[in-house]
Amino acid sequence: MKPKLYTFYHAVFVAILIALFLFGCKKNDNETPRSEPGKVAPQGQPAGSEFSKIIGANGGSIVSPDGKIKIEIPAGALNSNQEITLQPITNTNPAGLAMAYRLTPHDIQFEKPVDLFFFYNPQEILKTSPDALGIAYQDDRGVWKALGGVQVNKELKFVKVSTTHFSDWSFFESIHIDPVNSSVAVGGQIQFQLSRTLPYADLLTPLVPGKEYEVIDRVPLENTFIKQWTLSGEGNLQSAGNKANYTAPAQEPEINPETVSVAISLPQKGQFFLLATVLVVGQDEGIFFKIEDGPLIKTDEGLAQYFPTSGETQVSGTVRVNDNYIGSVEINWRGSGTNPGSHAWDMLGGINFMYRVKGSALNNMYYEHYNIGDTWNNSMGQVTIQEYGAVNNFVTGTFVLDKSGYFGDGFTTYKIEGYFRVKRVANN
Repeated sequence: MKPKLYTFYHAVFVAILIALFLFGCKKNDNETPRSEPGKVAPQGQPAGSEFSKIIGANGGSIVSPDGKIKIEIPAGALNSNQEITLQPITNTNPAGLAMAYRLTPHDIQFEKPVDLFFFYNPQEILKTSPDALGIAYQDDRGVWKALGGVQVNKELKFVKVSTTHFSDWSFFESIHIDPVNSSVAVGGQIQFQLSRTLPYADLLTPLVPGKEYEVIDRVPLENTFIKQWTLSGEGNLQSAGNKANYTAPAQEPEINPETVSVAISLPQKGQFFLLATVLVVGQDEGIFFKIEDGPLIKTDEGLAQYFPTSGETQVSGTVRVNDNYIGSVEINWRGSGTNPGSHAWDMLGGINFMYRVKGSALNNMYYEHYNIGDTWNNSMGQVTIQEYGAVNNFVTGTFVLDKSGYFGDGFTTYKIEGYFRVKRVANN
C-alpha cells in the first residue's frame, strides 16, 4: 500500500505545482484577448452639398465633387436604374480621419459587392501609417464597424473595401502615435504614446474579408505589437513599451527636426513603421523658418495677439538684415488658448500664412494656398500650437506648408517649415 500512497500524493503534488505554474504565468489583462465593445457615437451632420447620379443594371461609378470618395458598381449589382447619393457629413467615428460620407439609399442591397475607395493625402494620416488604415460604417446602434479585406494603394493613396450595402462610411486609423509633429527647447523632454482603436483580440488575428470589427475608444497599444523604438538625431530616446521619452540635445542639432520611429508588427499587416518629428529650438524669440532647403530665416522677437472680435490669434514678426527691412511674416488661426492643437491651412477659414518679401506690394508673397489653373487649393500641412501663455508669456508652435504658393515668379510652390516662440501682448 505504501508505494500506491506515495504515487497518489506525488501525483497531487505535481498537479499543484502545475496549477501554481500556470497561475503564475497567466498573462495580465493588457496581454489577454478580451471583449471590448465598440463605441456608440451620434450620427454625423451634413457638412456639404450632396451629389447624386443614376446608375443602372450595367453598372457605373460615382465620385464625390471633392474627389475624396468613389463608388464603383459592377454590372449586375443593380436590377434597374437607381439614384445613388453621396452626402459629406461630420465624422463621428472615434478613430475617423477627414470627412465621413452618407451613402444612400440605406435600404439598398446590391446583388454583387460594390467597391468603395477613400482617397487620402499624407497630411490626413500624419499620426498613423497607410498600413494601419481601415474603412468602417456606422450600424443602427451607432457603433462604427470596420470591415476586413481592406486594400491599401500607397502609390495612388487610397484605401478600398467591398460591401453590399450603404450606410455612413469613413476611413480611420487603427494604430496612432502622438505627438507626431512637435517642438521642444534644447534640453527639454517630450513623451510619445502609442494607441489602438480596434479590439486587442481582433489585432491578433487576420482581418479577413467579410468579417466586421467594432471600432473602440482609443486605448494604449499592447507591448505585444511593439518591436523597436529608434531615434535619428542627437538627442536621447528611452522607450518602455508603448511609451518613449525623448530628451533634446543641449544645443540645436545639425539636422533638425529629429525623427522618432517605432516598428509595429501586426499578424494581418506584417511590420510597418510610425514616424514622428521633433523640432529642437533654442531660447531665442521670434519666428524661424526655411523655404525648401534654404537658410534659416529669422524675424525679430515678434509678438502674438488675440482679437476677440474676430476670434482670431495672429503671430507676426519682421525680417531684417543689418537693420534693413527684408520682409514680414503673419500666421493666423481661429481661437485662443482654449483650443490648442493643429489647424489645417484654410484660405477662407482664417487659418492663414503670409510671408511678404520686400518688393512689390502684392506680388512677392508666400501664402497658405496655391493654384492649379483657375482652381485655388489650400496647402497641405498645418500650424500646431503647443503653448499659449497669458499676456507677457510665450506662445509657441510649429508650422508646415507642403505647397506654399509664391506669387512673384509665375505662381510656383515651395515647401516651408518652421516654428515660433513669441510673447503674447494684450488683446486688441
